[in-house]
Amino acid sequence: MKILHLFKETYRRLARWIRKGIRAITPGKNAVKGAGYGLMAVAGILWLIFSIRLYINLRDPWILLLCLAFLLIFVLGGFLVRWALGKLNEIPRFLLLALLITIPAYFFVTSFEAFLVVFAVLVSALFGAGLWVLRRTGFMKLSKPKRVISILGIVLGLGGFIAAGILYARKGFEMDPMINAALAAPNQPETLDLPSPAEKGPYTVKTLTYGSGEDRHRPEYGVEVDLKTQPVNGLAFIDDWDGFGGWWREKYWGFDSKSLPINARVWYPEGKGPFPLALIVHGNHGMQDYSDPGYEYLGELLASKGIILASVDENFINGSWSNIFGGLDTENDARGWLLLEHLRVWHEWNETRGHEFEGKIDTENLALIGHSRGGEAVGHAAMFNALPYYPDDASQKFDYNYSIKSIVAIAPVDGQYEPGKTLTKFENVSYFVIHGAQDADVSSFMGSQQFERIQFTDSLYHFKAGVYVYGANHGQFNTSWGDNDLSSMFTGQLNLGQLLSAEDQERIAEVYIGSFLDITLKDRKEYLPLFMDARKGRDWLPETIYLSQFEDSSLEPIADFDEDFDLSTIKRDKGFAGGENLTVWREGEIQLKWRKKGSRALFLGWHYESEEGEATQN
Repeated sequence: MKILHLFKETYRRLARWIRKGIRAITPGKNAVKGAGYGLMAVAGILWLIFSIRLYINLRDPWILLLCLAFLLIFVLGGFLVRWALGKLNEIPRFLLLALLITIPAYFFVTSFEAFLVVFAVLVSALFGAGLWVLRRTGFMKLSKPKRVISILGIVLGLGGFIAAGILYARKGFEMDPMINAALAAPNQPETLDLPSPAEKGPYTVKTLTYGSGEDRHRPEYGVEVDLKTQPVNGLAFIDDWDGFGGWWREKYWGFDSKSLPINARVWYPEGKGPFPLALIVHGNHGMQDYSDPGYEYLGELLASKGIILASVDENFINGSWSNIFGGLDTENDARGWLLLEHLRVWHEWNETRGHEFEGKIDTENLALIGHSRGGEAVGHAAMFNALPYYPDDASQKFDYNYSIKSIVAIAPVDGQYEPGKTLTKFENVSYFVIHGAQDADVSSFMGSQQFERIQFTDSLYHFKAGVYVYGANHGQFNTSWGDNDLSSMFTGQLNLGQLLSAEDQERIAEVYIGSFLDITLKDRKEYLPLFMDARKGRDWLPETIYLSQFEDSSLEPIADFDEDFDLSTIKRDKGFAGGENLTVWREGEIQLKWRKKGSRALFLGWHYESEEGEATQN
């Protein structure tokens, strides 16, 4: 007891000494005022010198007026901020504490939508204030004005909750349909007289999984795995697998970046083969909400048509709640590299005597398909495949050089990983990108940037194509992702009523991906017109708006507006461009919502007389 008493007494003395010391050095009123005068005097002198020197350099007297105006703005701004802080200080302490606690929480649960945060604060505060007053004070003890205000607060608050619940419970709102100008044209092109690429083929489909055999959470890659594979060391390709985030990731999966598993689900045709092989890889999603099962619809289709499809598991490098404490960053190079390691395994199986896939893989016809970050990663894989070294570390040697004939990017990002601080480029591989106009995750058609960087330099036939689909979102290309592109509990933030159905969006993917692989892996070039004009496949496709882009290795452009800054020149020798009666004639970079497209376009404008005699500008 004496020791405890002595400790308490020592603590009190120390606390008194600290408080006394703080009071001794705390500035008094005169010091505070002097500091303020000093700040303003020095700032005023510096501003005056700045203004005079600016005037001397520019020789424009208006600059003095502009400097004076800015000084007045600074003064008024100071008074305004002081007034706002004073008003903030007038808020009762308990209410201020409640605001400081709840506003950050509201921001998180509403995906940082400021309007929804303000709405939630007002509605919950009004409801709580009215209800608490009635409960603590009593309705009869209140004055008539306060009765009205209390009841009004409850009604507005409760009404706000009910209205929000109704709105957020709805699937969405119907919108006026957009005019499909392509289908409104009087002369429609003939449809292709071919079987739909989305029709199942003649092969019986079989399935299996391959993986480490040690997965803690999924028996298909653990004790129930069909084919065992060896892990690979991805340390050179993955940054920031450390700290708390790395500790948790390793604790959940049971391995680190030095021992990444080679896992996949496989759909394959029953038969002797050899069959073309395609790998498909998901993008970033919650790592514990596994994404690789979401392409079964493509696996069943392609395998029935005589193509092996493996849905690659890369969930272990996806996002996690632990990333808020630091997590993996720019890991898309690892996603692409892992695809090549999967191809290495397939080539080994193809050459292993007695193996289930011995001689069954047509290694001259390979394709890579990726969704979201996976849609960017397949481009990295195509580039790495042709390189002797990893571009960010030449100590990592590459020896792949597989016969990758085609790349499919589904709603891809672009620039999440930048080799050598630039963007991925590859050549002599056919490319197809598909993107939804209602994509609420990757809201720009970013695959069109990769489209611009692909070149065809050899003598073989290659093509690149893109399609932008009205009504398609980000997630419905993967059945396990669905229609909630924000991954938020409040899906009412999205107008889901304007989306295509999941079945229609899957059918679009089946038609385009099925026909693209038929062309590139099976030389079925009769399907090429679909990529030039979606109306050629209108018997196969759900009705919506399709915007297509197409370019093949036989293209000889007259002008692409990237060659120089002279508006009169074109790519062809001795050719020139000219115009008359134009109000706008310029070349400029194509700007997407995120970033620039990577190519330039011609912008023209002119006046003409309408039928009513009014001048109109285009």
